[in-house]
This record gives sequence, structure tokens and C-alpha cells, in this order.
Amino acid sequence: MNLGCINMKQAFLALALPVLALSPINAQTFDHFSTTETKRWSVEKPVKLQSATLSDEVVNTDVDHPIVTFRHWGTTFNEQDWRALCLLSREEQDEILSRAFAPDGELKFDRGRLSMNANDYALSWFSCSEVPGDFDLKHFNIDRDIVTIIPYVRAAHKYCPEITLWMSPWSPPAWMKINKHYAVQSNPHNDLDPKLDRLLFGDDDRSDNEQVNPDKRLFPRRLAVQDFFIQDPRYLQCYADMFSRYIDLYKEQGINIDRVMYQNEAYSYTPYPGCPWTSDGILRFNMEYLAPTLKEKNPGVELYLGTFNTNRYDHVKGLLSDSRMADNIKGIGFQWEGGQILPRIHKEYPQYSYI
Repeated sequence: MNLGCINMKQAFLALALPVLALSPINAQTFDHFSTTETKRWSVEKPVKLQSATLSDEVVNTDVDHPIVTFRHWGTTFNEQDWRALCLLSREEQDEILSRAFAPDGELKFDRGRLSMNANDYALSWFSCSEVPGDFDLKHFNIDRDIVTIIPYVRAAHKYCPEITLWMSPWSPPAWMKINKHYAVQSNPHNDLDPKLDRLLFGDDDRSDNEQVNPDKRLFPRRLAVQDFFIQDPRYLQCYADMFSRYIDLYKEQGINIDRVMYQNEAYSYTPYPGCPWTSDGILRFNMEYLAPTLKEKNPGVELYLGTFNTNRYDHVKGLLSDSRMADNIKGIGFQWEGGQILPRIHKEYPQYSYI
């Protein structure tokens, strides 16, 4: 399965301006660009979006032909998007939401992504668990989502009652990370102590990436040397319980989440909310904590491994070769550079679903 997913802020900018200018737009087609060994950025013929999603799973993994058939088309529900929409009149909001989510609209979004805790489009950095050491989750809540995200989801649901939702965090609560901060690396725009940047690559502080890895095509050029999530059983189980509690609290609001991934873009070492994991940490958390917790407490929710925003084939293959995968993972999620190895991974592991 191939799921197209874009940020609603991008879609909002594309849709809002024509609405305010009272001029029509046409988002029914898009141009597909492809790059090969001999031809760069060649334009394929325009691809038309269908008026309905496909009932059967369709994936084209032939590297000689681009993947242009989508089973679902989706977006991420973010705080900044909702704030932007709220600046408009009710009529303008309805126009944009209809164009984005209605079956006869331009974008036809029918799949949504939620972020447990803050993401890079949050109004400020936060988590659902701000009390350090709250292992029994007494203070865990989605109070902020009730104000900023859930109204947005309900507004979309008005135009697409069949919309389905999945979730992943950008970062755990800061108190569960070794640097005690939502960001991974320091930056003039955050208050992370630059001395803590060494946690990412240890004492290897070489600035010339070519000395680290001469293959400029690899992303990331260097892998984190340690997990930023504290690898203590209490923390690991508590974090798995947070996933379950988040799903339950959303269900109490009448919103069902059918799929989770342990981490958004684990290979982007960001100055905004993020969390690097090592191979051992990824397997430990997913296989020993998150998968068993979901099976026990949320048996209808699928666990996907991802999102892989890396083109390091050997690294991804090493994870998928773990003998516990088949019993715990339903599918695999790729983003950005991960798409470069998706055809090869899919060919070798056809038993999984892919997004």
C-alpha cells in the first residue's frame, strides 16, 4: 500500500490563497518527476487523482516505473494548521475543509496522522506527560489536544466521515530522554545546552562529514551512537503504556486510532522535537514493550515499524531480519530518503504492508 501524506499547512497555503482571492484552483492532477542514471528531473505525464480510494491494495515496486497509484491520500493534524484555519471566517474554513477532505474536493484526504506530544508544527513544545517520574501515568492527559487537535479532526470528519487515523510521536516527554530536552541538537532558536550535542555522536566531533563517510548519498551521514530514550525498563514500559493511554483517551472522545509507529523520522537529528534510536533500542522497545502492550490493551491497533527516513539499506534490513518481526509488525513506514530503498525492501519482505 502506498499512502501519500503531506502537511496540512502546505495544503492550507495552496487552498487558502485561492479562497481569499475568490479564484478557482485545480488540484485534480499533479505532475510526476523522475530521475534516472541518464535523465534527471524528467516530467512524466500528468497524473489524475481518482474520485474514490481503491478497494484493493496496489503497489508498484518496479524501479523502472514510478509509484503513482495511491490507496489513500492523507495529512497530519497540527496545531499551527488549526490556528491558521481559526483566523478565517466560518465560510472560508468550510471552503478549505471541503476542498481538502470532501470526496468531491480537490485533495480528497481520507487518512490522517496524529502526533502524540509536540511536533515541529506545534504552537509550543509539550507532552502529554509533563510530570517527571509519573510512571503510573496519573497525570497523563490529552487536554491540549482537546483544544487544538480534536476540533480539527472533527471538522475534517464532517466532510469525510470515513477518515481513518494513525499516530506517532516526534519526541517522548523530555524527562524520558538522556538530554532532558525535546530537541536533539542545539540551535540559536532553542535553549538546549550545546555541550549536550556530543551525546549524538560521542567524542567523534569531526565536522567534515566526508571523513566520516565518503558516500554522500547516504542519509544520515552518521548514525547516533546511543539511544536518546532512556533504556531503563521502567521508562520503556511507561512509554509503551503512554501509547495505549493516548489511544484510549482519543477513543473516549469518539476518535479511533487504528495504527501506530514508534517514532517519526528517527534519523533526523533535529533542533526541534525528535529522538534518535539505535538498532538495539528500536528492537528492544518495539518487540519487548510496545508490541506486547498493544496486543494486550489495544488488540485492534496495528503496529508499523517506522518511520524510516533513511536510505541505509543494511541498517533497515538488519532490523527487519530480527526473528520477532513477523509476530509483532504489521507493516513498515517510509519517509523522505527511505523511499529510495522501498522497492528493494518490499521485494525482499513482501509479507508486510508499506506506507
